[in-house]
Amino acid sequence: MAANGAEARSGTKSSIIVSRGRQQRDLEQRQADKKERERLAGEIMQVYDKDESGGLSKAQLLPMLKDCSMQSTGLKGEAQPGPEDIEFLFKLFDVDGSDGVIARDATLRIIAAWAEFVKEKKGILEAIEKFNIDTSGLTDVEELQSILDGLKQQEQLVQVQPEVTEWVFKQADINQKGALSVMELTRALVAFDMWVAGFTQCSVAPEMMAVIDKDPALNEPQTGSSTCCVVC
Repeated sequence: MAANGAEARSGTKSSIIVSRGRQQRDLEQRQADKKERERLAGEIMQVYDKDESGGLSKAQLLPMLKDCSMQSTGLKGEAQPGPEDIEFLFKLFDVDGSDGVIARDATLRIIAAWAEFVKEKKGILEAIEKFNIDTSGLTDVEELQSILDGLKQQEQLVQVQPEVTEWVFKQADINQKGALSVMELTRALVAFDMWVAGFTQCSVAPEMMAVIDKDPALNEPQTGSSTCCVVC
């Protein structure tokens, strides 16, 4: 019995050692990822922050995303950002909205959001063509709520609160028409994805079904991915 007790204690100690070792490894990886993100953000600012303001204006954001699109997709036209796309991204990530620039630490999030938008847009356009979908209709807040409710299981959300749906709608409704076109709906889906990831300034936090790591570093865009910009 004594031997069994010693083995149990030894097993417990081994488990603790393994657990602490993994925690330390994960911490070191997060720190390395953070340094890499900071390096990439710094290089982006060197290329596009022409006035050295420490942030990117709308005029500076446009060529950055055009370069990113060309490098990641090689496409022109529909894969290139327009004025409304820039307005959408500014609303999504400009924290205080007063200085007219996107902060340095938000640049990689913007690249990730734009990559997600291009992907969503491509999928929707292909679906419209394949299934001959009528695009003349518009999506109101109630319809958007139904769409987002349909995604909550996939995103492991307990619920999508009406306040969140209204916030998402507001981000996508650039022209303030009170209804979303097909492409504005694409922006809404991107805003929703960014909210789920914890990247936005929406006052309502996602209520997840499972316990997730609250370390924001884990939710940052991964370096070395297809969202990487021209300076990578």
